[in-house]
Amino acid sequence: GEGSGGGEAFDAVLLTANTLFCTPRHAELLERCAGALRPGGALLFDVYNARDWHDDALADERDGGGEGEEEGEEEALVMAVDAAGREWTVYERDAEVEPHARRIRCRYDFVAASGERATQVNEHHYALPEQLSALLAAAGFEVERLCGGFEGEAFDEEESEHMVYRARLVR
Repeated sequence: GEGSGGGEAFDAVLLTANTLFCTPRHAELLERCAGALRPGGALLFDVYNARDWHDDALADERDGGGEGEEEGEEEALVMAVDAAGREWTVYERDAEVEPHARRIRCRYDFVAASGERATQVNEHHYALPEQLSALLAAAGFEVERLCGGFEGEAFDEEESEHMVYRARLVR
């Protein structure tokens, strides 16, 4: 059948690894997902819970700046092997949070076993939990399940690092 967007209708749309936060146009992306789904279709996605980062950045603004970071031993985020067979260690650096713009810049440093180095900065455009609920409803979705992690943990806005959603298209 056809989706509400006029093309082929799908039973489900899956957005992984913070895809929703890779664009500042959350509403448009959710509308496009709705348009690709058959009535009753599922939207599955995960994003990080930016509540702590957001609140901490607002507090830093109020208090005149951050506390600074303690020096310590670096902990690798992940080890990877590229297409050329080179081994890389990836380090995630402290994020720069702009709470009024709802923007986070995450920096990743890559160090190859050969000593080669590279850096990548990803800019994310986050929404807080209550904003995501409103965006989903406006796009015609009803949240069926919200988990606080990938193992089905209950979501706690103050404690959960992730938000894993299953929403159903109801329009």
